[in-house]
Amino acid sequence: MGKNFITYFDQNYIPKGLAMIRSLLRHNPDSEIYAVCCDERTMDVVMDEDRNHVIPIALSVIEKEDKELVSIKTNRSWVEYLWTLTPTVMLWAIDNVCSMLAPIAYVDADLYFFSKLDPLYTEAGNAVGAVIPHRWTPRHAVRLKPNGIYNVSWTYAQNSFAAIKFLTEWRNLCIDWCYVSGNRGVGDQGHLDQLVPKYNIHEIQHLGANLAPWSQEQYKYWKEGNDFIIDNYPLLFYHFHEFRHMDNGTVITRTGYPLNEAVIGNVYVPYEKEIKEICDELAKG
Repeated sequence: MGKNFITYFDQNYIPKGLAMIRSLLRHNPDSEIYAVCCDERTMDVVMDEDRNHVIPIALSVIEKEDKELVSIKTNRSWVEYLWTLTPTVMLWAIDNVCSMLAPIAYVDADLYFFSKLDPLYTEAGNAVGAVIPHRWTPRHAVRLKPNGIYNVSWTYAQNSFAAIKFLTEWRNLCIDWCYVSGNRGVGDQGHLDQLVPKYNIHEIQHLGANLAPWSQEQYKYWKEGNDFIIDNYPLLFYHFHEFRHMDNGTVITRTGYPLNEAVIGNVYVPYEKEIKEICDELAKG
């Protein structure tokens, strides 16, 4: 059975969003990706993607149905408003586009996939939902603690009463509070600290899920055939936090964290190549 994903991004993230979508479908070709487009430019670009598997949805469509969401739009920054959307778009997908009883997974636009995601779904099993811990490199753990235990990168929920209850409470907490900093943690993910144990959400153990700048310093790496291995786990996807590039694809910065040379060669180099190709494609119109 195919897997359902939902994401959202604006025109500032178009190359990253397309790289995420294409890499996801490359390794998981039976998937459907619902891409919430946060402006007209993004909608125009996503409309040109594989329409058999990529379904563009204008953010305005969701906003028209959700007065409570729109009411908080002027009370937080654009980034904070985008963070507020995560549980809302997951609920919207369950209500509007997922087949009966089909689960949904939210994916960040700055992820890049290197393998099939079957191990994640096998591990999650029949759990109400699943989330991935940050897994901070120990020397960063104290400084980064306010960001919360979990990262929303890939956040999974069953299409069930219990999962909808979890997503609804998460959504309500985000509507009430979703900011860059404060005593409730950072953005949408800060609320997960209390919700994961409350709803018995599964904590993913697979180290190849959501490798990121903040975690990659602590592991050993090697190649096995086409797989890039992290302490015996194949890399499933990487989170390109802080990655910035120019309109022509030239890299401005990879990240502020020191990077393992194996990660640079096996993860950043192929990603940067695809970002450059997408930027060239966009420039040609």
